[in-house]
Amino acid sequence: MAVVLEAKVIGDSFVSYTGMQETVEIGYTFSKDFGGKSYAQEAVHGLIATLFDQYQIHRIVVNLDARNTSSAALCERLGMRKEAHFIQDYWSKDEWTDSLFYAMLASEFDTMFR
Repeated sequence: MAVVLEAKVIGDSFVSYTGMQETVEIGYTFSKDFGGKSYAQEAVHGLIATLFDQYQIHRIVVNLDARNTSSAALCERLGMRKEAHFIQDYWSKDEWTDSLFYAMLASEFDTMFR
């Protein structure tokens, strides 16, 4: 799903069913040119709200490269809980990298944003 600002694509997001009942994984990428302006936070918050409100999702998860500190900070600003830090579990760009795993339940979202 494209994130568009003034007819220009500044990012995108995806939703993937995990195979666990009412649980999805989300992901997102945004242009560095638009960083620090809360566009990513607004877009991902909207995606999370839509999944919980319109699709009755129980749990949303995010799996990210631990080197992506901006994305980890975004998850935390959105109220997601860091559930795991996996050590050298993913081969990326010719090296083993760590992964972070964040999650949020619908009930947690309701408590924070309603």
